[in-house]
Amino acid sequence: MKYAGVLLAAGQSSRMRGRDKLMELIDGVPQLLRMIEACAPHVDCLAVTLPSLDHTRASLLTNQQVPLPVPDATLGLSASIKIAAKWALQTDVDHLMIMPSDMPELDSNDIALIQKMARQNPNHLVQGTTESGKPGHPVSFPKDLFPELLILTGDQGAKALIQANKSRLIKAALAGTHAITDLDTPEEWTNWRLVRSNSTPKNDL
Repeated sequence: MKYAGVLLAAGQSSRMRGRDKLMELIDGVPQLLRMIEACAPHVDCLAVTLPSLDHTRASLLTNQQVPLPVPDATLGLSASIKIAAKWALQTDVDHLMIMPSDMPELDSNDIALIQKMARQNPNHLVQGTTESGKPGHPVSFPKDLFPELLILTGDQGAKALIQANKSRLIKAALAGTHAITDLDTPEEWTNWRLVRSNSTPKNDL
């Protein structure tokens, strides 16, 4: 089974007032690079959607990731998902994990769990949830649904497609609120960093 991942990184960070949320540093590492490093060990191939090939974010990619420019990204999330699905079909993969790149709590363990469950259940969708079961990201899709991803519209992503195939949906409980924490404004980043700092164990001197 050929397993692929796509990081959605074509958004405009329009609510960040001039800052790029995917270039925000966490422990000195840009958020997008953190996501690339979390995903890369667990997929056979990894693509990253971008506003354009000359965007600053493209500098974080190596020749191991496939850049996918999305010229009509302003039309909504579906534009990026369509590009991702087209690439998956051309690459002939069997399962495609799609995830936003602005979720700072997702880590390598989360990605490993999603891909493990997808490999064990290749005909099902796998969706990350919170520990309490609230649906979130990533979501992994079997190949037979790629054509459905190609006809999505608007900014609701694949919610309707997931709902239409809920009988085939497997939920993967990720740690804490990893599956739903995304940060869209400078204030959200500041508050998240403050909470994270306060919850990080301090070593006794």
